[in-house]
Amino acid sequence: MTTSISKVLEEIRAAMASFTDAKVTLGIPVDSGPGLYLFAYKFLEDVIPRNVAASSARGYVLHGLLMPHPPNDYALLDKGRRFLTESPILASDKSKIVVAIMSLPTEELTRIFNSAGVRLRLAVPFELKWTVSG
Repeated sequence: MTTSISKVLEEIRAAMASFTDAKVTLGIPVDSGPGLYLFAYKFLEDVIPRNVAASSARGYVLHGLLMPHPPNDYALLDKGRRFLTESPILASDKSKIVVAIMSLPTEELTRIFNSAGVRLRLAVPFELKWTVSG
């Protein structure tokens, strides 16, 4: 059984909304009201679980940005950041989701924001990893 990208993102969204007591939306920030936005921008297959002898496990990695709206709501962004650091492992079906804050060079952040058509703002880069047994 696989844990889909949408299922993982929805579980993170719901857990963050409960933790922060704020509206948390998947996607880029829009002018639809205040809240936190989880914007996924890169998905990779993690080859390490497959390289273990006799393993049928598959690993996945998703990179994203946590952003507030309005852009200067730093208190709300900090609540979301606290969720990411205080909830490093979440259970999901037959797998666990490992959450980590990342560091990104300014050039890469600028490229992501430009590609998404979003004005540059303070954001928290994060990574989700999960492994699913075959």
